[in-house]
Amino acid sequence: MQIVEQTATVLKLKAKNNWGLMGVLFGTPFFLGGLAIVISFGNLVGLKCDRSASSQIACELTSSNLLSKRITQIPSGQLVSADVQERSSSDGYTYRVVLLTKSGTIAMTEFFSGGTGVNHQTDADKINDFLKGTDRSSLRISQDHRLFAYLFGGLFTLVGCGIIYGSIVTKFQTSCIFDKTADRMWLKQQSLFQTETREIVLRYIKELQIIEDKDNDGDKTYSTKVILKSGEEISLQISSPAPKYPKVVESINRFLGLSPR
Repeated sequence: MQIVEQTATVLKLKAKNNWGLMGVLFGTPFFLGGLAIVISFGNLVGLKCDRSASSQIACELTSSNLLSKRITQIPSGQLVSADVQERSSSDGYTYRVVLLTKSGTIAMTEFFSGGTGVNHQTDADKINDFLKGTDRSSLRISQDHRLFAYLFGGLFTLVGCGIIYGSIVTKFQTSCIFDKTADRMWLKQQSLFQTETREIVLRYIKELQIIEDKDNDGDKTYSTKVILKSGEEISLQISSPAPKYPKVVESINRFLGLSPR
């Protein structure tokens, strides 16, 4: 909060930012990004191929996630072979298995996944061996990408939920009014859905105390406490650059006629 108005009888401090809303806006991308990872990459892929009496092979490719299930039919005689596609980036190589048919290429997954590519090549070899041989009547292959996606995406989702929840329930000080005429101090705290105003008699205030500390970089940081004559301490969230911070508190002390500490 910063001083926004000062007269002979009234001094007002007000927060310029809505920290609760900012927290929700900050946490939402984590939450949505985590869900997108879970939905986009958390797939269970299955390939089922059956050989008919005439040695014709028909296949069914199934891909399912939390929200949907997609089935791609490959008619008899259409599947020609399987291969592994490789993609390189600054982070290394990723892979996926593709099915080559007479009418085009069908990827088993829409995304490329990491690893050494050995598992992908193993699946491709199994499909090609089945196509070449005649001793087996069926083939079943599955690729389960859910564990990594659920763990990685779930972590982002939980972080986002935590930030959003904290922003919703945490009360931030939004304004503070010192009124000599009414002999009152009103400290307003607000979350996104709740507002709480505390009323304190001015003559019950003993002093305003500045707590000086240092951050990890060795720079000075300040915080302020309103000390009541009863001994109770109330944190006052004053936002001001470090060099000017003591002057802001000094202005409040001078207004209240208190000795600065």
